[in-house]
Amino acid sequence: MKKKSVLINAAAITILTIPLTAPNIKAESASYSNQIENVQNQRSKVQTNITNADSKIKLLINQQNQLDLQLKKLDLALNENNKKVLEIDIEINNKVTTIKSLQLEMETLLKSISKRREILKKRAIAMQNSDVNLNYLEILFSSSNFNEFFQRMSGISKIIESDRAILESQRTDMKSMEDLEEAIKTTMRDLLNQRIEYKGALEVIEEQKNEEENLLKNILSKKDRIVNLKQNLMKEDAFLKAQEQEISKEIQKINRPAEQISNSSSLSYSGNNVPSEFMPYYLEGETRYGIPWNVLSAIHWIETRYSTTKLESSAGAIGPMQFLPSTWNHYGIDADNDGTRDPYNIHDSVITAAYYLNDHGFSKDPEKAIWHYNHSTKYVKDVLDFAEKLKVTSSTRSNKTDVVTVGYKWMGNSIYIFGGGRNQKDIEQGRFDCSSFVHWAFSQTNVVLGPLTSVSTETLKNEGVAVEYSEIQPGDLVFFDTYKVDGHVGIYVGDGKFIGAQSSTGVAIADMSSGYWKQKFNGRVKRIK
Repeated sequence: MKKKSVLINAAAITILTIPLTAPNIKAESASYSNQIENVQNQRSKVQTNITNADSKIKLLINQQNQLDLQLKKLDLALNENNKKVLEIDIEINNKVTTIKSLQLEMETLLKSISKRREILKKRAIAMQNSDVNLNYLEILFSSSNFNEFFQRMSGISKIIESDRAILESQRTDMKSMEDLEEAIKTTMRDLLNQRIEYKGALEVIEEQKNEEENLLKNILSKKDRIVNLKQNLMKEDAFLKAQEQEISKEIQKINRPAEQISNSSSLSYSGNNVPSEFMPYYLEGETRYGIPWNVLSAIHWIETRYSTTKLESSAGAIGPMQFLPSTWNHYGIDADNDGTRDPYNIHDSVITAAYYLNDHGFSKDPEKAIWHYNHSTKYVKDVLDFAEKLKVTSSTRSNKTDVVTVGYKWMGNSIYIFGGGRNQKDIEQGRFDCSSFVHWAFSQTNVVLGPLTSVSTETLKNEGVAVEYSEIQPGDLVFFDTYKVDGHVGIYVGDGKFIGAQSSTGVAIADMSSGYWKQKFNGRVKRIK
């Protein structure tokens, strides 16, 4: 793959060297517009490469994390198997000691067997060498009297019994010898086989670990290369951004005509409140990027009258918040995580607007940031005036709105723990279940929904007053039949969505207008007064 050069091409460099004065203001404005479009196109390509680099870095980091986890598992397997081998070695040593003891026992048995064998051998030799070939009956009947007969009878019985006992002992000891030998062979064979198996497992694990470590090295090397490439691209983008800002200053000097302001000629708004379905997005933009909700709402109203006018302008801007395609390529955000950065999606569009304003320094100079959104001082004034009007007249910044947005800080920064969130330590670590999160959110607006330690869906469903779903408002409690009736609870945020602590995500906004949560919603809505 060819290395990407970070040198800025000659066309970009000449932008700063073009004379900044011209006799014809319109021609000058058109020239600057062409220049800024050229720079924006270059930035678009560069930032597309930055985005691609970010995607590759994220993918590599994910692969790195997976390999790190796999290596930890392999290390654990190695440790456990090494322990087993050590245990087997200890057992083998113990068995060796036992075997030595058995061998001593076998030697004793062998001596006993040898002694008996000698006795039987001598007796057999004696009988063979005897001059008198007498049998036991002759010995008995040659007795001279009854007492002698009885004595001879008793002696013969003892001799016979002794021979029988010797033979029986001989058989028993021989059997014991065979059993001991077999036990020793079996024990040692089993232990050695186990040791061979565990040693084989260790070799396989070591081989896997070496392969994983090599993969990890390759991934880290690739990541370093892409990080360096990204850094160079960011330097290039910063240079282009500086050019864009310089040209924008020149455009500001010649005071672009007011008619370039899109849809800002009339700021009258008959309603008293901002449409509730858009409030979650404005508030999310405020939480994520620090752009006041009323500023985002004002831009939305001025650009497309809250998405009620045509979403494509004659200048080529598109979507509810009116982005040029090249700008969207720079800044577009997939706010709803559906896998697409859609300029026509209200969620994506509002959050991208917040990101854009933040990137252009809203926290330090709001007017300058808004001017970057549309290069007109009149546009800036219109946005700020209307935002102030919304701030004064809107009733949406009530406790109901606060209870909806206060939990945004925990999105992506919390975990679901059944029974969690009922002590300060859990709360500080973002460990909630659905009931404790709802209790915490309302407590942040000075509304206490009963004792924290005993809060549950059962206690929460008895709070407030019941309302019809057709009358639902942000801040209302909504209940779902999950593992039981009213097994889950959340806070309605508008536009068919609720915020709550879900077992799979922690604190997050979920859609109850389709899919799983639509199926589980049981229609219970409670309004906390």
